[in-house]
Amino acid sequence: GIEEVSATTTFTIAPKTITTTLTQNSGVYNGTAHTPGVNFNDLCENETLAKGTDYTVEYSDNTNVGTVDVTVTLLNHNYSFGFEEDGTPKYTKELPYEITEAVPTVKLEPTPKKNLFYTGSAQELITAGATDDGTIQYRLGENGEWRTTIPTATNVGAYTVYYKVEGDKNHNNSEETSVSVTIEKATPTAKNFTFTSPENLTYDGNVKTAIVEANTDITGMGA
Repeated sequence: GIEEVSATTTFTIAPKTITTTLTQNSGVYNGTAHTPGVNFNDLCENETLAKGTDYTVEYSDNTNVGTVDVTVTLLNHNYSFGFEEDGTPKYTKELPYEITEAVPTVKLEPTPKKNLFYTGSAQELITAGATDDGTIQYRLGENGEWRTTIPTATNVGAYTVYYKVEGDKNHNNSEETSVSVTIEKATPTAKNFTFTSPENLTYDGNVKTAIVEANTDITGMGA
């Protein structure tokens, strides 16, 4: 008769190699966490992968400017991201995502001070601005130095004050902007002068002349 023979063999079905990309590779800083999505390529026909069921996505520091490491891990082991040299499937893939610097905003614009008149002392030319995106710096005229203090001037004249935002780690530096300011001539009053009467005020037919002297530095004052 015919003897029945049976045999058992073991074989392995290897996962299909796929690739993954981010839905976008960069974004501008906005103060919130960036969570780009992922795309999968080369899946079997009519198949899709569901987040949380077939794969997970984790992000390193994804709020501040810099490179974010996006880690994609496959939970569905019918697919892999290739194989190690020893044949072990790769189920994890890291993708870089860049958060770039934003343009700073000025929440309170510096404004020129009004009704400035010569006093003989230095006066601030503008009101201070404000920003949450860095530090506002000021410069008096085109050749002045950038400083964080408000520019001042003493003498009568027209002045131009420039300002800009020196961005913090998450913001670029802004373009410079300028405002114009004028210190007007002051009107002298009697207290600015000393009046000396002639010694002889008895009528003698001659013109009597009083002596008028400025008792302060009145440079910049006008009639």
